[in-house]
Amino acid sequence: SAAGVNDRNLFGVYGHVVHNEEHAVEPYLLYEHDKSSGAAKRKRATVGLRADGAHTSAAGHGVGYELEGALQAGEFGGSDVFAWMASGSATYTGPSWTRPWLQVGADLLSGDSAPGVGDVKAFDTLFATNHQFYGLMDLFVDIPTAGLVDFRLKGEMSASEKTRVALHLHHFALAEGAVKNLGQEADVVLTYAYNDFCTIQWAGLIFVPGDAMKATRGGEDPGFKTYLQTVASF
Repeated sequence: SAAGVNDRNLFGVYGHVVHNEEHAVEPYLLYEHDKSSGAAKRKRATVGLRADGAHTSAAGHGVGYELEGALQAGEFGGSDVFAWMASGSATYTGPSWTRPWLQVGADLLSGDSAPGVGDVKAFDTLFATNHQFYGLMDLFVDIPTAGLVDFRLKGEMSASEKTRVALHLHHFALAEGAVKNLGQEADVVLTYAYNDFCTIQWAGLIFVPGDAMKATRGGEDPGFKTYLQTVASF
């Protein structure tokens, strides 16, 4: 490879098996191979299993679930790798005109209590789109080396035929360390369907830092964020 450029390869196998049209299981295996030397060198495999399902009663009440677990093992920068992640959620949907939707879930990603010492225990989400999972403020797009725990509660309902209101609550913590509380985030999202091709979305977000966040990033004041966007679908 050219100077400063890593020769990195990713190979994978992904399966999708449907059972009774209401449940699906997806096993996968991903293998990374970086031919670079030193700290960039890696030979790491990620093996996981994802399962989801949903059932709707005759009255229109729906329940669903999503479960996923993965292990990482191999070599990274001369150190052995052993890391893991687990995720689970349960969902309810209602039959009324407001189309209520409620989800409770948790994500757990292993971390290193002493980075650079011994095995690598921090789970790498590889090329994930973490924006849609760990809060809309994007404070944890890069997973902390000490790991991440996210307990979440999300709800949505229609305020009118074209307007959808959502509230997302998160409690974040480090997986390792003496001080773990990262803080809490609340996201309010309003979505208006202008027509079949265009939606307008506004969001107001707030994050209240915990002791671990104050220690690692400084500052004690809550953080605020808002955005307005238009989405066109074709």
